[in-house]
Amino acid sequence: MKQAIQCHNRYNMNIILILICCLCLNIGKAFAEEALPTNDKTSSATHQDDATHQAEEEFQAEDFQEWAFFPVIASETETGLQLGGLAVRFFKPESNEFRTSTIDFVAFGTVNQQYYTGVTSDFYLKRDLYHLNLTANGRFWPANFYGIGNDTTEEDKKLFESTGLDTRIVFERKFIDLLYAGVLYKFRNSWIEPESPESEGVLQNESLTGAEGGLRSGLGITLSLDTRDNVNDARDGTFIKADALYFEDSFGSDFDYSLYTLDMRQFITLARVTGLGIRGYVQLMRGDIPFQDLSSPNGYNILRGLENGRYRDRDMIAFQAEWRFPIYKRFGGTVFMETAQVAEDLSDIHNDGWTSGAGVGLRYAINYSEKFNTRIDFSWVDGGFGLTIGMREAF
Repeated sequence: MKQAIQCHNRYNMNIILILICCLCLNIGKAFAEEALPTNDKTSSATHQDDATHQAEEEFQAEDFQEWAFFPVIASETETGLQLGGLAVRFFKPESNEFRTSTIDFVAFGTVNQQYYTGVTSDFYLKRDLYHLNLTANGRFWPANFYGIGNDTTEEDKKLFESTGLDTRIVFERKFIDLLYAGVLYKFRNSWIEPESPESEGVLQNESLTGAEGGLRSGLGITLSLDTRDNVNDARDGTFIKADALYFEDSFGSDFDYSLYTLDMRQFITLARVTGLGIRGYVQLMRGDIPFQDLSSPNGYNILRGLENGRYRDRDMIAFQAEWRFPIYKRFGGTVFMETAQVAEDLSDIHNDGWTSGAGVGLRYAINYSEKFNTRIDFSWVDGGFGLTIGMREAF
């Protein structure tokens, strides 16, 4: 496995270079289209108006799926079997030129006596001029703590029980056709019961920040570039998002720390109906960070099949590549590769520290027109088999 990881690492710089080149080409293409001479646009205005009017009439006439319901029968390394339900409400936009708004409702429990309920709304308003994302959830979540760093072992594992409430609000405005900028707010409150026998191993570690839980309240800014053809299952376009979030006493937080993320994705159409997705992700944290909030591959979107929290530290870097293709009607498939590493500082990233995974996935569109998929991913990750079942694409 070590040799496989080392072999995979030699491709990291190639992935970065490919990603940067693709981003530059797509950004340049988009801005070039915006800069077309006025007379060229005017000469084709009549034709465009007729085509747009016809497309809008067809769009209004077609059936629009407003609701999707799906049982949650899922599995992750951290949770084991999950049982529950999901409902998604889709809001029809004015025309097919604009994005569809959604609200997700989900509730489930696991065989490990973990319980979760949450709602996520994603609204595109005023013809995509504004974007509002709201997430709220509550959970009772026994989990494992292996320690901090990239070299922890199974013998370091300690079980703790945490009850938590989370809220995240993002409000963005489009300033040009490509660029969104806005503000974000995050609230999290968690409780780890001191008298819980399962938590004793964690709570006795006095140097562990947030060992008894606590309140986090942070305010920040967000900047994003989004030219994806579809936000649920992109096959073409670019997505770049940079966030800076600050948790301080003045915001009511029990902890003072900062969080910076950079998410870069490039999607390339292959043979008209298939697509290649490439992602680079960096997360940096500084300050008095609760151990539950440290950077970690979550095993759901990054390093699918790995236990969430298996590796934790201040900083994390990850690379992903995925080939997406149709199979039959609502069914599709994927082949993917991933690698990630955590460290106290990015300068501590080293060639032997990467955790890698690869696998195949099956997709089923519960809303075919919106490409809203359920997914099953089978992976070989960190020297073992992993299984991830869930909603939406990993990236």
